[in-house]
Amino acid sequence: MSTQAGAIPEEDDFEVPEELRSSFAVLRRGIRESPELRAGLLFTVIISLGVVVAHLTTPVLIQLVFDHGFDGGFRPVYVGIACAAAFALVMLTFVTSRVAGRRLVQAAEGAMMGLRIRTFAHIHRLSIAEQSDEKRGVFVARVTADVDAMQQFMEWGGIAWIWAGVQVVASLALMLVFSWQLTLAIVALVVPLILIVWSLQNRLSAA
Repeated sequence: MSTQAGAIPEEDDFEVPEELRSSFAVLRRGIRESPELRAGLLFTVIISLGVVVAHLTTPVLIQLVFDHGFDGGFRPVYVGIACAAAFALVMLTFVTSRVAGRRLVQAAEGAMMGLRIRTFAHIHRLSIAEQSDEKRGVFVARVTADVDAMQQFMEWGGIAWIWAGVQVVASLALMLVFSWQLTLAIVALVVPLILIVWSLQNRLSAA
């Protein structure tokens, strides 16, 4: 019984190539292998960056209202213009977020459909001997699970990387304008936290 159990190959014995061991390398490979995902990608990224800018501009306008709209008395024209601009930015953010989200979902669905077709076509080209070496249904199960995970990443995770990076840099720039002392304090607290989380993530990935 123990001999038979030891003869069964492990599913996780596949060694990941060196060029695919980083998240960005996998993302670049996925974009290169999925022409459906590249269609309109630049437009989606530009819209997403516009959403980030609007997210950061709205609180600045509200801050300006409190700082200058009631300085020396109520200034209705200034407050009205600032509030109207903030409302317009909120509506613009809502519309562009929906456009970008719909574009990402459509691109991810198209890319995953093409990937499923190519993957199953490759499986069908495998010999009977190669198929017999694997457990029954393992190819279909792995393709289904992996493609679903990739679809979730493409619909939200991939563009979130861009949003997060731009938002962090822009937020630091705004904080420098308002208070460089507070910015230095925040950086001193956040940078060690990022290093610790990065180290933990590498250890979890290695495990």
